[in-house]
Parts: sequence; C-alpha cells; structure tokens
Amino acid sequence: MVLDSEQLISTNVTKAKKFAEKKISQSYLTSCNWIRQNSNNETYTFRSNGELLVSKNGIVERKKYELIIDNNSIIISNNSISEMYNIVLVKDDFLHLHRISTNEILVFMNQTKIKDEVKYQAEKNYNQFISAHTESDKVRSDFEAIQNDPDIESLCYSFQKSWEEDNPSKTIYDYVAFLENKHFYSDYLFSQWKENIPEGTLTEYVDFLIYKKYIKK
Repeated sequence: MVLDSEQLISTNVTKAKKFAEKKISQSYLTSCNWIRQNSNNETYTFRSNGELLVSKNGIVERKKYELIIDNNSIIISNNSISEMYNIVLVKDDFLHLHRISTNEILVFMNQTKIKDEVKYQAEKNYNQFISAHTESDKVRSDFEAIQNDPDIESLCYSFQKSWEEDNPSKTIYDYVAFLENKHFYSDYLFSQWKENIPEGTLTEYVDFLIYKKYIKK
C-alpha cells in the first residue's frame, strides 16, 4: 500500500517535529493562500487581523486563529470550539501542522507556487503540441517532395537496389533497420510515421528514410 504524504508524516509525529527548522511568523502565514494536500480543493487563508478563511470547493467558512510564536503553535477557533495545532515544519513554501486532537499532520502548499507550476506545465504541453505538429508538417512535406519529384524516386530506387545487391540474403525489413540505425527491425518508428502519413506504405517509408539519410540537404 502506498501512503500519501500526510499519512507518511502522521505515522511518526515525534520524528516529524525534529525536522522543524525555523519559527513561524505571521507574515509567512499571511503571505499567500495555503492549499491542503490530499483534500477537495481546501484552501486556508490566514489574514493579518486573526481571521481564517477556509474554502472547500468554493464554499467559504470563517474561523479565527491565534499564532503562538513562543511554542510554535496555532490555535484555530470555530464558534465555541478551539483546537491547538503544533507547527512541525515550515520550509520552501510548505506548512505542516500537527493536529493534536487527531494526531495527524496536515500538509499545506503555497497556492501561488502551485499556480506557477500549473502554468509552467501548461506552457510546456503547448510547446510540445506545437513541436509535434511542426514535426508532423515536416514529415508530410518530405513525403510529398518524394511523391512529386520523379528524380528523387529514381534516386531512392537506386540506393535500395545497390544495398540489395550488396546484401542478397537480407530483406526489406533488414534494410529498414539499417536506415533507422537499428540492429533489428521494429515497426515502432514505421507506426509513428503512419500516424502522419496514414496512406503511406512500407515501400514509401523506405523511400522516406533514404531521402532523409542520403538526399535531403
């Protein structure tokens, strides 16, 4: 069974406390919104006036909090009930609170950093999408260049025949492996090529490889 981060830390609260590296400050708490890990979009917003906004899937509940710097803890009050939380780790945009009543660790992450990471991943995925389509366009362009130029087709045929004469016991699959710089034939690259050129045949794929390897400048 794989434990999530809250479960892993909660299995040994005493050990977790040993990793506390600095005292908490109110400015650290109020500098951002905190998203609780392993929850349904639960966000904690500590305000400088002692108000705590807890948002769950867009529904906001107002609570109060009191930061006790001397013993690195927080008291969170909801109506007439108050709970003590020990701060066991404050480091690198993370906040780990030990909920004494249930002996569990609540893990929070800086929402701004999460948004930055989401933005980075979105941009990365977009760039990969554009790159893939650009490569697809290049494959299609090279394929059409071969199809539309009889001289290129003739050159490809000459290269293939020359190789076959030098390797009489080999098959077209061996030739494909040779052109792909592989020891053995696999249809993986051919299948990828077919995704861009669905009407293409294995013979046309061979011409494509010859064109890329020997003819295209």
